[in-house]
Amino acid sequence: MHGSLLVNVLERIAEGVMSAGDFFEAFLTAGYGASVRGLEYQTSLIRRERGRRSFTHEQERLLRQRYHSFVYQLKRDGIIDERSKAGTIYVHLTR
Repeated sequence: MHGSLLVNVLERIAEGVMSAGDFFEAFLTAGYGASVRGLEYQTSLIRRERGRRSFTHEQERLLRQRYHSFVYQLKRDGIIDERSKAGTIYVHLTR
């Protein structure tokens, strides 16, 4: 219960920070003497572009799953080898 409440609060804070950042970027982009309508338009363009670039959690999860599956197949086929040294993992080609 408390974990979901904390996540919810942190998501709201992140949205507020992004909104303030979007407005600040729109203000700088719109230039001197821009109207309120111009600022709103620039802000909507910035939000739309960010929405296009961002992945949903499900898309990110699927990409990670595909990556780990690919790395597993390469290890199984003996193409790569992982070695750890001082807490760092190094990947080496074997062929």
